Amino acid sequence: MLSKNLEELYKKITKKRKEKIEKVSKERTYYITLVLENISNTKDTSAVLRTCESFGIQNVHIINTNQKYKVNKGVAIGSFKWLNIYLL
Repeated sequence: MLSKNLEELYKKITKKRKEKIEKVSKERTYYITLVLENISNTKDTSAVLRTCESFGIQNVHIINTNQKYKVNKGVAIGSFKWLNIYLL
């Protein structure tokens, strides 16, 4: 089952682009999981999310006991849409 983001995207792109997205998605890694704990700067964390997305790291766990983390969409530049982010 496709995510809602992909369903909407697939309506607007060429078949060639769709095939490339599917190829890249299959190459993402689940062998590395990033864990961030007690983050104090959401901009830095959003930059880390961009980096994870660019290297194909799929899972990110954010453990924040001090405050609730919220993705800084201006800095993350959409990368959060393609990651599995688990907030604890």
